[in-house]
Amino acid sequence: LKGLRTRISGTQAQIEVHRWRKELDAILIGVKTAVIDDPQLTDRWHGGNHPLRLVIDENGELDAKQILVTDDKATVVFSRTSQKFDMPANKEWIQLGKQEDMIGQILRFLHKRNKNSILVEGGRETLTRWIKSGKWDESRLITSGTELGEGIKAPVIRGKLYDRFFAGNDEVRVILNRYESSKS
Repeated sequence: LKGLRTRISGTQAQIEVHRWRKELDAILIGVKTAVIDDPQLTDRWHGGNHPLRLVIDENGELDAKQILVTDDKATVVFSRTSQKFDMPANKEWIQLGKQEDMIGQILRFLHKRNKNSILVEGGRETLTRWIKSGKWDESRLITSGTELGEGIKAPVIRGKLYDRFFAGNDEVRVILNRYESSKS
């Protein structure tokens, strides 16, 4: 449903996603996902480490009341606008130039922080941007039997099927980037 948080996958798939979050250094979403879902982007099933949370907010739409801003977990916002509210401790607002490659900037930022893995868990716009950049190693596609009728179609991922399994009733396919799969 447009503009509303809608849970699509089942509990077992959610548990799997939380395990991935625990295993990776950072997690990235776009501002639309941040505003509509107001997510925590933490591992609440397995305990332990939480990824560094990253938000692409090109036009400064993030609200100071969002969980990503108000809780005690580290969050970094990448924007093309100046900071519009005071950021609490362990939160950063990084202003990028108008023409600067945002994905490259994010990857350089992660490299400087010794963060070697990132889960891009954003919506269609964020995922499409990342896919088109070619700067990804693998994609984990979760397909649910839940039918929504209308909605936003997921972006198309092309690559080499590496693995396929089920998490409850949801199918998970691991797709390798063609460039990455041709290296081996």
